[in-house]
Amino acid sequence: LVKVNADIFKNSSYKFGYSCDGNVRADVRSKLEAFNASLGTAEQKESKAVAVKQLRNEGIIISGEEHALAFGVDLSAYPHISMFAMDALVNVLEYDYLYKKIRVEGGAYTCGAECFDNYLLLYSQRDPDIGRTYEVFKSVPEWLETVEFTQADIVQQTEGVAERFDLLNRTKGEILSSAIFRTMHKIKEDDVPKVMKCITDVKLEEVKDIVPLLKEAFKNSVVCAVSNEEEIRHYSSLFDEIIDLRIGK
Repeated sequence: LVKVNADIFKNSSYKFGYSCDGNVRADVRSKLEAFNASLGTAEQKESKAVAVKQLRNEGIIISGEEHALAFGVDLSAYPHISMFAMDALVNVLEYDYLYKKIRVEGGAYTCGAECFDNYLLLYSQRDPDIGRTYEVFKSVPEWLETVEFTQADIVQQTEGVAERFDLLNRTKGEILSSAIFRTMHKIKEDDVPKVMKCITDVKLEEVKDIVPLLKEAFKNSVVCAVSNEEEIRHYSSLFDEIIDLRIGK
């Protein structure tokens, strides 16, 4: 979010709405106002440089019952991977595997996959069993090895990728999603025609070549879970650090 703040989120273009217990309302309001003040203004054109500490496996305790899991895979060791072939593979993964395993069978409200800045991100939200979802995420390379792709499959998936770069004939929500997608992939408006051609030119072999690389890359994964204390403590072996974000803790 920090990277796209200056391009998308402006502190003069939206309003906050929030709900909380009366005894913490003043504290919540002050934190929201501080957050709002930290966002970019319409005059700011470039994102601020932010120092990112070494990635760690984190369990985050909150007071609510919203369970979420993020699973990141570092792809920086494979700069030759085609971004567009990777996006096509991510589409297959999201709709043919994660949706079935995590939403249909696991009962999570939503799940998905994204690839940007040399990272593959898998995530779930309102997830009743983050431990089970973690195992599903870990098993992705093995599942990909069993999938028989065809060029027709790749064409279908690249059409979906192309739609995400399109800002025309979209709802307001889709336009925001497309703008974020472009920002994450560092795509400027003038580059879109060339990008569209690269997307439609993705070949089956490019996608297949990624699968064994992902199996190796998954060995360097990181995880972040957000849940209540009982759930985070139960899966404490997954984390290098447990952070308590409950007010007063």
